[in-house]
Amino acid sequence: MNVAIGQLFCELLYECLSPRDCLKKAFQTSYIDNESLWLDMLLDRNRSAQIYDEKEAAVICKKIEHDYYPALQQLRDFLHGKLDEFAALS
Repeated sequence: MNVAIGQLFCELLYECLSPRDCLKKAFQTSYIDNESLWLDMLLDRNRSAQIYDEKEAAVICKKIEHDYYPALQQLRDFLHGKLDEFAALS
């Protein structure tokens, strides 16, 4: 199984130089299907490190609940399927 995980990450992360590059690669290889949502998630992650406004924090919290969490669940399910594929080949 460890070999399968290694192959999976090599396939996805090859030549990723930054989080933005990794998201673009993941979109190009169909690991994620909504590039703009994931880029927004990255921006909000960066913004949230220095939020001092409660309203802005609340907006990001709502986006996490309604947009980002379902996208993360979808990616988790996709990656589980990929792991199963790689494990079957091993």
